[in-house]
Amino acid sequence: MDLLIDVGNSRIKWAISQAGKLTAHGSAEHVGVVPVELNQVLQPGELPTRVIAANVAGDVYEQLLGDWVQRQWSLDVDYVEVDPDYSDIKLAYSDPHKFGVDRWLALIAARDLLSADVAVVDVGTAVTVDVMTAQGLHQGGIIIPGLSLMQQSLMQKSSAIQQELISQENAKSALLGRDTASGITSGSLYAVTGAIEHLLTKVVAQTGTRLSVIISGGDAEAVRAELRIESRHIPDLVLQGMKILKGACE
Repeated sequence: MDLLIDVGNSRIKWAISQAGKLTAHGSAEHVGVVPVELNQVLQPGELPTRVIAANVAGDVYEQLLGDWVQRQWSLDVDYVEVDPDYSDIKLAYSDPHKFGVDRWLALIAARDLLSADVAVVDVGTAVTVDVMTAQGLHQGGIIIPGLSLMQQSLMQKSSAIQQELISQENAKSALLGRDTASGITSGSLYAVTGAIEHLLTKVVAQTGTRLSVIISGGDAEAVRAELRIESRHIPDLVLQGMKILKGACE
């Protein structure tokens, strides 16, 4: 069995790959440490064949995770890197190595799932939208702050807003907010969904093609519920791409 790990900006996701299937999915905030939940993914006495990871949390966390895996199982982590010559996916970036490895793996998974023009949307700490043709040509994408980043930026810029949000921490999203917390919750949701819809509408108008939309990420369900466009929710898209790339325990 292979242990696949997706290290995002604030969360870490994992799954076991065995016999061509992903099982034992889990996720947790990593906040600069390896979550204790990851230590419980295998049964006592079980050993992974390989530990494969995609990391966008920086070199410090890469070293931290590598040391932890070495202590646990005496294995080196196989860190995935973008390969611009992989298969028939051609990235739009002039320097493909600067393209996020998580975004690249998501494109690999989307290409495997669909033979169609596709928009891959990841709604996490940051929101990314990447468009790829049915022939595997990446057209480019956008990056905007995610829901939590938008809310945090308002809190950091205004102590008055911060105090009011603390007193209303259980505020729920509504069409129109009737207090500061619900206003920010709804506003950030509309900002994200509006940006996604605006971009995809313009892409369709410019190209004349119909886009299939795949959405993943921690806030995918909240955003997907608000979107007025049809989408397919695949929570483990990056891990799926990793399994395809590495032929993990097929």
